[in-house]
Amino acid sequence: MLEQELYRAVVKEPDPERKLRLVAAQSRLVKTRSGALLEMIRAAASADSEIADLWTGIETKLLEVQRAVVEQLHVSGSLAASLDVTRATDILWTLNHPTVWQLLVPGRGWTGKEYELLPDALDE
Repeated sequence: MLEQELYRAVVKEPDPERKLRLVAAQSRLVKTRSGALLEMIRAAASADSEIADLWTGIETKLLEVQRAVVEQLHVSGSLAASLDVTRATDILWTLNHPTVWQLLVPGRGWTGKEYELLPDALDE
């Protein structure tokens, strides 16, 4: 599900803002390619225990990836003082969750680029 080259670029990026922009670009790419499939898995999870296990694994992996990014930000001193690693991970995981893609892109007509720039929308 994750594009390894893009993830390596995220890990190697020292600038916190560019790191988060790479995360957003990666999230957009993954959702553009597999958003509909992820939504089908999520929707079917309540009806089938094997699919539920698959969905749980997908969510767990997504959370682990977001946590790794946040831990890098924490180590570099780039997290806001009001955030700990757990809270920041929850926020980043939520913003990059496939359900948010479904709500905004197919559901509300956002473009993929608008989804990618979602955090910028909060600054406007």
